Amino acid sequence: MKKLILIALLGTSSILAVAQTSTNLFLDALTLGHSSALLLNSQINDKVIEMLRDRTQSSEPILQEAFLLYRFKEQPHCGRIEFFITQPASQSVWREMGGQLNLCENGEAPMQLCSKGVLIPNGLTCPDKTKAVDTDEIKESIKRAVAQGSLTPALLHQRRKPKVAQ
Repeated sequence: MKKLILIALLGTSSILAVAQTSTNLFLDALTLGHSSALLLNSQINDKVIEMLRDRTQSSEPILQEAFLLYRFKEQPHCGRIEFFITQPASQSVWREMGGQLNLCENGEAPMQLCSKGVLIPNGLTCPDKTKAVDTDEIKESIKRAVAQGSLTPALLHQRRKPKVAQ
Protein backbone atom coordinates (compact mmCIF):
# COMPACT_ATOMS: atom_id res chain seq x y z
CA MET A 1 0.00 0.00 0.00
CA LYS A 2 1.41 3.41 -0.93
CA LYS A 3 1.18 6.39 1.36
CA LEU A 4 1.51 9.95 0.12
CA ILE A 5 3.42 12.26 2.42
CA LEU A 6 3.18 15.98 1.79
CA ILE A 7 6.02 17.84 3.42
CA ALA A 8 5.07 21.40 4.23
CA LEU A 9 6.91 22.02 7.44
CA LEU A 10 7.54 25.20 9.33
CA GLY A 11 11.20 25.93 9.14
CA THR A 12 11.57 24.87 5.54
CA SER A 13 11.27 26.82 2.35
CA SER A 14 10.21 23.95 0.11
CA ILE A 15 7.18 21.80 -0.42
CA LEU A 16 7.73 18.39 -1.96
CA ALA A 17 5.40 15.44 -2.35
CA VAL A 18 7.02 12.07 -1.83
CA ALA A 19 5.31 8.77 -2.50
CA GLN A 20 6.80 5.91 -0.62
CA THR A 21 5.81 2.37 0.20
CA SER A 22 5.29 0.55 3.48
CA THR A 23 7.37 2.70 5.82
CA ASN A 24 7.80 6.33 6.77
CA LEU A 25 11.03 8.05 5.76
CA PHE A 26 11.19 10.17 8.91
CA LEU A 27 10.27 7.42 11.38
CA ASP A 28 12.83 5.13 9.75
CA ALA A 29 15.48 7.84 10.15
CA LEU A 30 14.50 8.22 13.80
CA THR A 31 14.78 4.51 14.56
CA LEU A 32 17.55 3.48 12.12
CA GLY A 33 19.61 6.67 11.98
CA HIS A 34 19.16 7.11 8.21
CA SER A 35 16.53 6.48 5.58
CA SER A 36 16.14 7.23 1.89
CA ALA A 37 13.44 6.91 -0.73
CA LEU A 38 13.19 7.61 -4.42
CA LEU A 39 11.64 10.92 -5.29
CA LEU A 40 8.86 9.41 -7.36
CA ASN A 41 7.12 10.97 -10.33
CA SER A 42 4.08 13.06 -9.50
CA GLN A 43 2.58 16.26 -10.81
CA ILE A 44 4.81 18.31 -8.47
CA ASN A 45 7.91 16.14 -8.50
CA ASP A 46 8.20 15.73 -12.28
CA LYS A 47 9.33 19.34 -12.72
CA VAL A 48 11.69 19.14 -9.74
CA ILE A 49 13.24 15.89 -10.94
CA GLU A 50 13.68 17.27 -14.47
CA MET A 51 15.29 20.48 -13.17
CA LEU A 52 17.73 18.60 -10.92
CA ARG A 53 18.67 16.11 -13.64
CA ASP A 54 19.28 18.99 -16.05
CA ARG A 55 21.51 20.62 -13.46
CA THR A 56 23.62 17.49 -12.97
CA GLN A 57 23.41 16.20 -16.55
CA SER A 58 22.55 12.79 -15.05
CA SER A 59 19.38 10.74 -15.45
CA GLU A 60 20.19 8.70 -12.32
CA PRO A 61 17.59 8.53 -9.50
CA ILE A 62 16.86 11.50 -7.25
CA LEU A 63 16.36 10.60 -3.58
CA GLN A 64 14.95 12.16 -0.48
CA GLU A 65 17.18 11.32 2.47
CA ALA A 66 16.60 11.74 6.17
CA PHE A 67 19.10 11.46 9.04
CA LEU A 68 18.75 11.41 12.79
CA LEU A 69 20.71 14.40 14.11
CA TYR A 70 20.18 13.52 17.79
CA ARG A 71 17.69 12.17 20.30
CA PHE A 72 16.28 14.31 23.09
CA LYS A 73 17.43 13.55 26.62
CA GLU A 74 14.10 14.49 28.25
CA GLN A 75 12.06 12.54 25.70
CA PRO A 76 14.41 9.79 24.45
CA HIS A 77 11.76 8.30 22.15
CA CYS A 78 11.92 11.59 20.18
CA GLY A 79 14.62 13.19 18.09
CA ARG A 80 15.62 15.84 15.56
CA ILE A 81 15.56 14.75 11.90
CA GLU A 82 17.23 16.48 8.96
CA PHE A 83 15.98 15.77 5.44
CA PHE A 84 17.06 16.86 1.97
CA ILE A 85 17.22 15.84 -1.69
CA THR A 86 20.22 14.03 -3.20
CA GLN A 87 21.45 12.39 -6.37
CA PRO A 88 24.12 9.94 -5.19
CA ALA A 89 25.40 9.16 -8.70
CA SER A 90 26.40 12.80 -9.26
CA GLN A 91 27.33 13.36 -5.61
CA SER A 92 24.77 16.20 -5.50
CA VAL A 93 23.00 17.31 -2.33
CA TRP A 94 20.30 19.98 -2.18
CA ARG A 95 19.85 20.95 1.46
CA GLU A 96 17.83 24.00 0.42
CA MET A 97 15.14 21.52 -0.65
CA GLY A 98 14.78 20.09 2.83
CA GLY A 99 14.71 21.05 6.46
CA GLN A 100 14.54 19.70 9.97
CA LEU A 101 11.77 18.48 12.23
CA ASN A 102 11.22 17.10 15.71
CA LEU A 103 9.54 13.69 15.74
CA CYS A 104 8.71 10.91 18.18
CA GLU A 105 8.49 7.17 17.54
CA ASN A 106 4.67 7.37 17.74
CA GLY A 107 4.70 9.73 14.74
CA GLU A 108 3.77 12.76 16.83
CA ALA A 109 5.68 15.89 17.75
CA PRO A 110 7.44 15.89 21.15
CA MET A 111 5.29 16.55 24.19
CA GLN A 112 4.93 20.06 25.56
CA LEU A 113 5.26 21.44 29.06
CA CYS A 114 2.56 22.81 31.37
CA SER A 115 3.25 25.27 34.18
CA LYS A 116 3.70 22.63 36.91
CA GLY A 117 6.20 20.55 34.96
CA VAL A 118 3.58 18.21 33.47
CA LEU A 119 4.24 17.00 29.93
CA ILE A 120 1.23 16.71 27.64
CA PRO A 121 0.81 15.78 23.96
CA ASN A 122 1.62 18.61 21.57
CA GLY A 123 -1.31 20.89 20.80
CA LEU A 124 -3.41 20.13 23.87
CA THR A 125 -4.40 22.60 26.57
CA CYS A 126 -2.96 22.19 30.06
CA PRO A 127 -5.25 21.04 32.91
CA ASP A 128 -5.22 24.61 34.29
CA LYS A 129 -6.44 25.84 30.84
CA THR A 130 -3.11 27.51 29.97
CA LYS A 131 -1.27 26.90 26.72
CA ALA A 132 1.50 24.31 26.86
CA VAL A 133 4.95 25.37 25.64
CA ASP A 134 7.92 23.58 24.15
CA THR A 135 10.44 22.25 26.64
CA ASP A 136 13.80 24.05 26.88
CA GLU A 137 15.40 21.16 24.98
CA ILE A 138 12.93 21.51 22.09
CA LYS A 139 13.31 25.30 22.04
CA GLU A 140 17.10 24.84 21.83
CA SER A 141 16.78 22.42 18.89
CA ILE A 142 14.69 24.96 16.99
CA LYS A 143 17.12 27.75 17.88
CA ARG A 144 20.03 25.68 16.50
CA ALA A 145 18.14 24.98 13.27
CA VAL A 146 17.40 28.69 12.79
CA ALA A 147 21.06 29.51 13.42
CA GLN A 148 21.90 27.02 10.62
CA GLY A 149 19.53 28.76 8.21
CA SER A 150 16.10 27.23 8.81
CA LEU A 151 13.16 29.62 8.87
CA THR A 152 11.06 30.50 11.90
CA PRO A 153 7.27 30.23 11.47
CA ALA A 154 7.08 34.04 11.28
CA LEU A 155 9.75 34.27 8.54
CA LEU A 156 8.15 31.43 6.58
CA HIS A 157 4.77 33.17 6.72
CA GLN A 158 6.37 36.48 5.70
CA ARG A 159 8.10 34.88 2.68
CA ARG A 160 4.85 33.30 1.50
CA LYS A 161 2.93 36.60 1.44
CA PRO A 162 2.35 37.79 -2.12
CA LYS A 163 4.48 40.79 -3.04
CA VAL A 164 2.50 43.86 -4.02
CA ALA A 165 3.77 45.84 -7.01
CA GLN A 166 4.55 49.49 -6.20
